[in-house]
Amino acid sequence: MKRIPFWFCLFMITPWFEPSESIAQWIQTNGPFTTGGQVNCIGVSGTNLFAGTPTGFFLSTNEGASWTATTLKNVNTLTVASFPNATGGLNLFAGTMDGLYRSGDDGGSWTEVMGAGDSVVQSLVLVSGKLFAGTYNVGVLVSTDDGTTWTAASTGLTDTDVLSLAFSFGDSGDTNLFAGTYRAGAFLSMDDGATWAAVNAGLTNATVVSLCIFPNGGYGTNSFVGTRKGVFFSTDNGTSWTSIGLNGRLVRSLVYLPYETGDTDVFAGTDAGVFRLTYNDSTWVVADSEGVGNTFSLAVRGATLFAGTLLNGVFVSTNSGTSWTAGGPGLRYASPRSYCVSGGNLFVGTDNGVFILNNEDGTWTQVGSGLANIPIWAFAVSTDGTGDSTLLVATYNGIFVSTDGGASWIPANGGLTNTDILCLAVKGANCFAGTNGGGVFRSTDSGVNWAAVNGGLGDSLVYSLAVSGSDLFAGTSKGVFHSTDNGASWASANNGLTDTLIFTLAAFSNETGGTNLIAVTPVGGVFLSMDNGGRWSAVNNGLNPVWGISSVAAFGNNFFGGSDVAGVYVSTNRGTSWTSANDGLKDLEIVSITVLGSNLYVGTLREGVWRRPLTELITSLRQDSSVLAFRFTLKQNFPNPFNPTTVITYQLSAVSKVTLRVYDVLGREIKELVNDRESAGVHSVRFNASNLPSGVYLYRLQAGNYSDTKKLLLLK
Repeated sequence: MKRIPFWFCLFMITPWFEPSESIAQWIQTNGPFTTGGQVNCIGVSGTNLFAGTPTGFFLSTNEGASWTATTLKNVNTLTVASFPNATGGLNLFAGTMDGLYRSGDDGGSWTEVMGAGDSVVQSLVLVSGKLFAGTYNVGVLVSTDDGTTWTAASTGLTDTDVLSLAFSFGDSGDTNLFAGTYRAGAFLSMDDGATWAAVNAGLTNATVVSLCIFPNGGYGTNSFVGTRKGVFFSTDNGTSWTSIGLNGRLVRSLVYLPYETGDTDVFAGTDAGVFRLTYNDSTWVVADSEGVGNTFSLAVRGATLFAGTLLNGVFVSTNSGTSWTAGGPGLRYASPRSYCVSGGNLFVGTDNGVFILNNEDGTWTQVGSGLANIPIWAFAVSTDGTGDSTLLVATYNGIFVSTDGGASWIPANGGLTNTDILCLAVKGANCFAGTNGGGVFRSTDSGVNWAAVNGGLGDSLVYSLAVSGSDLFAGTSKGVFHSTDNGASWASANNGLTDTLIFTLAAFSNETGGTNLIAVTPVGGVFLSMDNGGRWSAVNNGLNPVWGISSVAAFGNNFFGGSDVAGVYVSTNRGTSWTSANDGLKDLEIVSITVLGSNLYVGTLREGVWRRPLTELITSLRQDSSVLAFRFTLKQNFPNPFNPTTVITYQLSAVSKVTLRVYDVLGREIKELVNDRESAGVHSVRFNASNLPSGVYLYRLQAGNYSDTKKLLLLK
């Protein structure tokens, strides 16, 4: 998550937005919402549409035109299904990285029916009153009481990593149950899962990610399997398979759409978008004219087709994929990563592009369509001699600039040998960019051209930049470096730092005319220097946990810290002591923080931007009841997206046997980072993915009875 550089002018005292109401606690600013984001699965239940994401479960009652969050939050949902229950109603199931959840009221409330310690649930199917669950590393489980109790049903399976399930009825009414596995292809059970047999003749790829089975118009069935390398077809219940195209494509989802004429189209959701196979044809055609893109899931209701994507949210088609409409807002908040004030407007950089807050009605508008679905790590404002301003943003795909107030953006990467930009800063006529592996670059023409300025810089991984008067500081994985000549030369400035992994640097003018320089580290907490980095002192009294602060802001001698586990902290004495201030704040995972006018603004991971008056925070401090106790915690890796290295930090409240492993989205273990007994405290591990392709990966921490899973995004 990106931290806030100095140039946000966090100590501004001229109000740009003055709320008229008297605010007694944190107030949500109603956004910014986005229609994008990763949608792992889509399901239909009656007239409702559901979407499972890495951060929770969402409901749409209007065909995806708008979305609301259900009460199932903070879970990575992998599959969704709706089945009739014994009372004549519908049970909604959500299979997650932390077990299985059931709802009987369309997501209003949930019951955990398979705990996190049991399995990762990847697929579900109901056959003759029996609920089957395909799981990671446990095989197939079956329940006859709506998921309340489960028994194993995996005899004969040579691979217990079950990615997909489907069924068909035989000529005599018997049931054919299919399971797709990660390493051993397809399996068939003809006795309700009691025993399984491999059915792989002709199947040349053993990773069966998706299954689709439907009547062929006679007495048999058409069976399709989607693999990591295309689609295979069978008309004899899997006795033999034939390749039917999309060779080389990862086919995550398969659905069929029947027509009144009796014809049927098959749709495939792949890493290259949506494809359609027309009845009695053997050629797939692209059904992705609107740029649906990397597709995780497909669902059908009547004649309407829904697609859930990697970055672009949900798309809807009512004409067999000929054209698509992007789903509406509310699917999730766009996590605010960075802020900027320019021309009287508040710009917010999110993990889904740039938004502007309308001062009149408090609404958010997304600007610059070319930046949609791209995480914005940092802003900068460069002003030329005539007073004209240029906005710059840092992304994993280089620097973009706007000269029209954010309406349009163009790349500005001339001379950059590394375009994974983590931070920006402006000092007079100079713009600086810190990169993930390329050090620092400088531009003297508002980003048109760049040149490396790394003489003496002891690390090429630059997480943060800050300017203090005529001095420039860089926060790296090897500490703080100081330059007095616009980056031409650098010197180490680590005296007093007990942790030299510097995620955040910020410089603030204080009331005496001097400068407060703050460094935030993942293990040592917050450090303060009042002599331009000559000496650092830890300022962590009252912070719980010490390492939780991820972003900082200031107003005079008052410091504000955003914690990604414990909400907001305030210090009125330059960090000598801190007090939490979380009244009314629904989400305590703070990803960004800034002072603007008379308010403090914080960006949360899942609930958008919130504000609170500075006067209330500074004069009415009290110990908040929501302070988190010292506990087991897995933090989000930083940076994320990354290329090719990132840092994973976690906290242990007691000596524990710890495993930390990285998986791909299909559940295959990629790398074991930790497997040892470790002491209580904070631990950090660096993950190098230089040998892996771009994509979404998962990392899972198991420490005693505690477990948690988070997502990484590798972009090369």
